[in-house]
Formats: sequence, structure tokens, C-alpha cells
Amino acid sequence: MEKIYDKKILFISPHFFNYEKQIFQALETEGAIVTYFNERPSDKDLDKILFRIFKKITRKKIEDYYQDLLDKVDKELFDYIFIIKPENMPKSFIEKLKLKNPHVKTILFMYDSIKNYKSISNKINGFDFRYSFDREDCITYNMKFRPLFFAKDYENLRGTIIDFKYDYSFIGTLHSDRMIILKKIEKEFEALGHSNKFYYLYIPMELIFYVRKIFNSEYKSLKLKDVKFRPFAFKSVLEIIKNSKIIIDIQHPKQTGLTMRTIEMLGAGRKLITTNTDIKNYDFYDPDNILIIDREQPLVSELFVNSPYKSVSNDVLDKYSISGFIKEIFKEV
Repeated sequence: MEKIYDKKILFISPHFFNYEKQIFQALETEGAIVTYFNERPSDKDLDKILFRIFKKITRKKIEDYYQDLLDKVDKELFDYIFIIKPENMPKSFIEKLKLKNPHVKTILFMYDSIKNYKSISNKINGFDFRYSFDREDCITYNMKFRPLFFAKDYENLRGTIIDFKYDYSFIGTLHSDRMIILKKIEKEFEALGHSNKFYYLYIPMELIFYVRKIFNSEYKSLKLKDVKFRPFAFKSVLEIIKNSKIIIDIQHPKQTGLTMRTIEMLGAGRKLITTNTDIKNYDFYDPDNILIIDREQPLVSELFVNSPYKSVSNDVLDKYSISGFIKEIFKEV
């Protein structure tokens, strides 16, 4: 890709399921010279909660972290600054970088809805090019629409297995109404005679689990052994998806953009059951592969469960690959 070949890119992103590493590698594969930093000063669960809720208390730690980053790149001149989800990043950080790099082009990408991260809304105009996976945010904040992507590891799963170990699986964080919907989906599968399932229910802290047990009736029957307090290892995620016929996707009720899991299943060639109705507007939507369910009354059809996966065109797969993502992000830039 000529646009970024031999160009120096400052890439700052939170750690999110190893995807920052995949993006880093994809940029280097295209010939870019990449410097990467974590967007968060710390990845400890307690720190992440403190950064989000107690901004005044943690401001000094965040400012010190970003000043340290400025010091580290003080003598560097970049062609591009590529930022993903600047939740903690001070607005002044981009302004200072631009002063040091007067000819630099700045790029923002959001893989979360801005309504869930209000602090980001006042930073958007500081970027030359702005992309989001959320159609509503694109309209509200004058951003360009670009969906998420799948890594090569998921593409390698396509067509690998016929006799699946699990009828369906769910891997994700327990938030909002996910537990309620999962229980309803479980009853639907049991009624169809399909009970082989795999759940990895992640909660960031044990304290959060006990608080929900007290205040949320849907969690009362949930036992400590049923939940996990560490994110599922990437290789383990791949192994479960490889052995699952159908993957369950339940997006946050405040989110309209497609989750990463949705795009990953496109790459992996796995059927998807999702609560996200916006998926009908995407070029890879096929009711043979994707079942949209209602959050209140999720219905699972026997025809959908028993029918095979229908292949998708190579053009569509290329578009949603990580390589396609990089090429589209930097095409206009």
C-alpha cells in the first residue's frame, strides 16, 4: 500500500483482545514504521474503573502518563497519528503532538458508541479524519462509517469442522440484560432438543458479581463457579468457535454498531444469532447465516439451527479483513 509504505505512524490504542497487535502487524506488513503505545495508563481492572468513574481523582496519573509519552516521542516526526478510542487521552495531547508535527495527519477510529463514552465527544474535532463503526455516531458527529474487522486467525477457522462439539456458544462480558437474554435463548434451544452449549461469562471483578447477586434477581441463581474474572485467552476463544455451530451475540442496548464478535463470525464462517437489528443493512447479511432475535422474546427456529452455513463472496470477506480495514482507513488520508 503506497500511501503508508515507509511512513512513520504513531499508533495509540487500548488493549482489546489482541487486536491492537493485529493492527500493528498489518501496518508493518504494508511497510509502515510503527510506534505503539497503550491508550490506558494501566490495564488493571480496578484502575480502568477508577479512570472511567473518578476522573478528577485519576487526572494527575493520566496527565503524567501522557506527558511521558510526549517525552518519548519528542524527537520523532510522524506522518500519521492513528488513535483508537481515546477515552483517557487528554484533548491537549493531540494538540501538542500537532505542534511538534505540523504536517502530520491525525486519524480517529471508534469501535464503541460515543454515547457510552461522553468524554470522547469533545475530542473528535481535533482529528483530521474520523471513523466509527456506529452509523448513528457517524451522523451525529460527522464521522465516516467503517465497520470492524476480523483477524486472520478467524479466517483460518472457515470450513475446518463439520461435526460440532457445541450447538451454540457465548463468550463475553456480563452487562446490561445479557444474562436475561441468554436464559431465554437457552430455553429456545432446549425446546428444539439442542442443549450442548458453552458459556464464558466474564465479570471484571468479584465484587461486581456479589453486588449484582444482591440487586439483580437474574443473577441470584448464578454461582461463583459459573463466572470468570479473567478475560478468555485468545487461543481458547478460537478453539471454542472452531467447535461451535452457532455463536450468540448480544450487543449493549445503547450500541447500534456491530460488535467485533459479529465480524469475526463472518471471517470464521459460523452462524450467528444476534439482537442487533442493524445487521440487516450490511452487505454480508443473509438470513440463512444470521438470525436476528428480539431482546424481549427471542425465538430460535429449527430450520436455522439445522441448516448449513452458506458461503460468502471473497470480495466481501476481503472488505472486512484486517487488511481491508487498514486500506480503507488510510485510503482517503
